Formats: sequence, C-alpha cells, structure tokens
Amino acid sequence: MLSKLYFLGAVATFIKLMYFDNPTHTRWNWMILVPINVVRSLVWPSYWLIVRPVSRLVFDFEKTRLAERDSLARRRQVATDRKPEASRSDPVRWC
Repeated sequence: MLSKLYFLGAVATFIKLMYFDNPTHTRWNWMILVPINVVRSLVWPSYWLIVRPVSRLVFDFEKTRLAERDSLARRRQVATDRKPEASRSDPVRWC
C-alpha cells in the first residue's frame, strides 16, 4: 500500500514539474528537463517538504526586493517631476 502511494506521489510530482513549472518546452530542454524531473519526482517527499518551500521563499524575497526597487524609482521620478516650491529665501516669489 505504501509503495503504491509513493509511486502515485512520484507520478503526480513529475506531472507537476513537467507541465506546470516550466510551460515552455523545446526539443533541447526536454533532454535536460526529463532526467532532472525524474530524479526530483523520485525524491518527492523532500521536494515538497524542503526544496519547494525554500525556493518559494527565495523567489518571493526576490520579487519583493524588485517591487521595492521599482516603487523607489517611481517615487524618485515623481519627486523630480514636481516643480520646486517657493522658499522663504526666494524674495521674488514672496513679494
């Protein structure tokens, strides 16, 4: 019973890795993806418990960092687009 469950987990993991993780396949990357995903699907408990959560943390951190960088760039652009306000030291604008 346990071996059938393990086999079903391996097949489900292989399908997920092949068709949902990398939807763009060419004939060249199949030669690389199939063996790698076969190995990853054979050790599927470690993939689901260790590899996937760690990779999601890393990639989510990267997305967050890029979003913060883009937000900062937009704020800088908005700040440079504004016209300078009159200051008290500028006598022409205060008259």
